[in-house]
Amino acid sequence: MDDTQVYVLFAQLEELLAESDIEASDKIEELLNLLQQTPFKSQLIKLGEVVDDYDFDDATALFYTLKNTYKEPQTAV
Repeated sequence: MDDTQVYVLFAQLEELLAESDIEASDKIEELLNLLQQTPFKSQLIKLGEVVDDYDFDDATALFYTLKNTYKEPQTAV
Protein backbone atom coordinates (compact mmCIF):
# COMPACT_ATOMS: atom_id res chain seq x y z
CA MET A 1 0.00 0.00 0.00
CA ASP A 2 1.31 3.42 -0.97
CA ASP A 3 0.81 5.98 1.80
CA THR A 4 1.64 8.82 -0.57
CA GLN A 5 -1.22 7.85 -2.85
CA VAL A 6 -3.56 7.55 0.14
CA TYR A 7 -2.66 11.05 1.33
CA VAL A 8 -3.16 12.49 -2.18
CA LEU A 9 -6.63 10.93 -2.27
CA PHE A 10 -7.34 12.22 1.25
CA ALA A 11 -6.48 15.76 0.11
CA GLN A 12 -8.70 15.45 -2.97
CA LEU A 13 -11.54 13.97 -0.93
CA GLU A 14 -11.26 16.70 1.68
CA GLU A 15 -11.66 19.35 -1.01
CA LEU A 16 -14.66 17.58 -2.59
CA LEU A 17 -16.38 17.23 0.78
CA ALA A 18 -15.80 20.92 1.53
CA GLU A 19 -17.51 21.72 -1.77
CA SER A 20 -20.34 19.21 -1.13
CA ASP A 21 -19.37 17.57 -4.40
CA ILE A 22 -20.87 14.13 -5.07
CA GLU A 23 -17.65 13.20 -6.91
CA ALA A 24 -16.37 12.49 -3.40
CA SER A 25 -17.94 9.05 -3.95
CA ASP A 26 -15.37 8.35 -6.66
CA LYS A 27 -12.47 9.23 -4.34
CA ILE A 28 -13.93 7.02 -1.64
CA GLU A 29 -14.03 4.15 -4.14
CA GLU A 30 -10.38 4.76 -5.03
CA LEU A 31 -9.48 4.73 -1.33
CA LEU A 32 -11.48 1.54 -0.84
CA ASN A 33 -9.45 -0.12 -3.58
CA LEU A 34 -6.21 0.88 -1.84
CA LEU A 35 -7.35 0.09 1.70
CA GLN A 36 -9.44 -3.02 0.96
CA GLN A 37 -7.45 -5.28 3.27
CA THR A 38 -7.18 -2.83 6.17
CA PRO A 39 -9.21 -1.93 9.25
CA PHE A 40 -10.29 1.25 7.42
CA LYS A 41 -12.54 -0.58 4.95
CA SER A 42 -15.65 -0.37 7.14
CA GLN A 43 -15.09 3.34 7.84
CA LEU A 44 -14.79 4.04 4.12
CA ILE A 45 -17.96 2.07 3.37
CA LYS A 46 -19.85 4.09 5.99
CA LEU A 47 -18.38 7.33 4.61
CA GLY A 48 -19.53 6.36 1.12
CA GLU A 49 -23.06 5.69 2.36
CA VAL A 50 -23.23 9.09 4.05
CA VAL A 51 -21.95 10.87 0.92
CA ASP A 52 -24.48 8.97 -1.19
CA ASP A 53 -27.16 10.39 1.14
CA TYR A 54 -25.79 13.91 0.41
CA ASP A 55 -25.04 14.44 4.11
CA PHE A 56 -21.78 16.29 3.65
CA ASP A 57 -21.63 17.61 7.22
CA ASP A 58 -21.64 14.09 8.67
CA ALA A 59 -19.40 12.89 5.86
CA THR A 60 -16.83 15.56 6.71
CA ALA A 61 -16.87 14.56 10.38
CA LEU A 62 -16.43 10.88 9.46
CA PHE A 63 -13.64 11.79 7.04
CA TYR A 64 -11.65 13.64 9.69
CA THR A 65 -12.04 10.74 12.10
CA LEU A 66 -10.75 8.38 9.41
CA LYS A 67 -7.91 10.70 8.43
CA ASN A 68 -6.78 11.14 12.04
CA THR A 69 -7.00 7.41 12.72
CA TYR A 70 -5.02 6.64 9.58
CA LYS A 71 -2.15 8.82 10.77
CA GLU A 72 -1.79 6.82 13.98
CA PRO A 73 0.72 3.98 13.91
CA GLN A 74 -0.93 0.66 13.24
CA THR A 75 -0.11 -2.24 15.51
CA ALA A 76 -0.04 -5.79 14.30
CA VAL A 77 -2.91 -7.95 15.53
